[in-house]
Amino acid sequence: MTVFLFQPWYSEPATFATAVIAVATVVNTIATIVYVITTVRLWRETKENVTLTRETFKNLFLPIVAVPLITAVNNEEDKEFAFNVRIENFGSVPAVELQTSAKIRADGIALAPKKHESDFLLIPPHSNIQTVFILVGDDYQKAIKCGRLDFSFAAFYEGIAENKYQYEYEGVYYPASHHFENTRARNTNVGKPEQSRYPPSKSD
Repeated sequence: MTVFLFQPWYSEPATFATAVIAVATVVNTIATIVYVITTVRLWRETKENVTLTRETFKNLFLPIVAVPLITAVNNEEDKEFAFNVRIENFGSVPAVELQTSAKIRADGIALAPKKHESDFLLIPPHSNIQTVFILVGDDYQKAIKCGRLDFSFAAFYEGIAENKYQYEYEGVYYPASHHFENTRARNTNVGKPEQSRYPPSKSD
């Protein structure tokens, strides 16, 4: 009589070792895949949190430059006509690298105003500076004799996060009645325009 002896596969040392290695390899591969997925998910969440924190910082800590007051002054003695522009920072951080410009038209004819302003390129929060645009010579005569003076003003500035902003104002002054009419004012985050939420300009 012939007797067949069946031995379990794990009774052979070499076979058992091979099986253990194979199982360990599979477990290690699964663990690696789980680690990679977890790492990628964590990276994405971290990136989203950083972006959200950056945007929150930009929105909470930004300069808000606007013009709360414009005054038109006719100096008959020196024959100068001036627009005095008060520029104020209503934001929570300084406005830096400030640059201003203005265009004046008398009954549609472009004039060449001279600008006189403070030497400050920085406006601290809740502070203001004065900028004056003056018309002299022939431009002075055109200013006092015209029916309307169209005045447009622009201010370019930056925040502490180096974001660039622009404030624009447009108005009309009627010399005969000494009346100033505000037509448009807006503050723009350069590259992402949005209607101004800031105080409208007053004028004298």
